[in-house]
Amino acid sequence: MAAGWLYYSGITILVTGLMMLTQSLAVDHAAQELRANVVCPGWTVTEMADAEMTAFGESRGLTVAADVGTVPFDPRVRIRQDL
Repeated sequence: MAAGWLYYSGITILVTGLMMLTQSLAVDHAAQELRANVVCPGWTVTEMADAEMTAFGESRGLTVAADVGTVPFDPRVRIRQDL
């Protein structure tokens, strides 16, 4: 298993469960004109996040240049300028 992906199924289940709960609440309470929303934050690329990831990788013998192509692209990743 690739470093960093060990407990990925747990967060996937959590986020999916929250999204489904929100949809259920929205359907259940639509007649009362109530809305339900959920925010599922993703990774945002900032200088601070880059520094943390660099330190995390170095402690495991990983470098951005060598390993960036081995990580699947996540469309939820945002760059600070996109926000």
